[in-house]
Amino acid sequence: MIKLENITKTYKNDKLSVEVLKGISLDIEDGEMVAIMGPSGSGKSTLMNIIGCLDVPTSGIYLLSNQEIQKKSSRQLAIIRNRELGFIFQKYNLIPQLTAEENVEMPLIYRGMATRERIKRTREALDRVGLSHRIKHRPAELSGGEQQRVAIARALAAEPRVLLADEPTGNLDTKTGEEIMAVFQELNDQCMTLVLVTHDGDIAQHCKRLIRIQDGIIIGDSKVESRIKARGVLAELNLAKAVVS
Repeated sequence: MIKLENITKTYKNDKLSVEVLKGISLDIEDGEMVAIMGPSGSGKSTLMNIIGCLDVPTSGIYLLSNQEIQKKSSRQLAIIRNRELGFIFQKYNLIPQLTAEENVEMPLIYRGMATRERIKRTREALDRVGLSHRIKHRPAELSGGEQQRVAIARALAAEPRVLLADEPTGNLDTKTGEEIMAVFQELNDQCMTLVLVTHDGDIAQHCKRLIRIQDGIIIGDSKVESRIKARGVLAELNLAKAVVS
């Protein structure tokens, strides 16, 4: 799925050269749920940008689904981002004037998808994150957790192979963050591959694997032995459905 071999990234200007990644080698298989954890300035967000094809390495090899990413043109990278990767950020990046349904549908419009298929995918994605009852609400009418679930649904509607989340609970309180992690865990249980960047050790413990990065190098890569199983709003909705049925 994802294979990085000796990835480096150096940013340069006229007077300064800063090496942010210093030889990262990493494999992530289908169906994994991986946390990349490190302090501010460790290089974790740069690594996420490279994995997400938002940036390219200075040197090394990056294979995504056996495609050699550094050889792709800007247009080809844009297609890969649109077709294979879903992005979730700390700031939800929703359009305030649009409803939840319209926010989720927007990327599918840009893809040129037929109206019937767009609506089907949009509503299925919102249902997967427990928001089928809020599709006509605008972001200002939703809680922070609901807005983040809209952002997750927007990523899911495109049917990506990998979900990439950069500090996805950073703007949320502890309880709401737990609900979002429950959403991610349920998606992973359905065989979705997830890669999360976080500085929060508690959030990392919800994943199956923890990669620690510091000063541009990997200093740890281990299975999470005492994984936290989150119970959030989706579990409550599923329980309520079971009781009704």
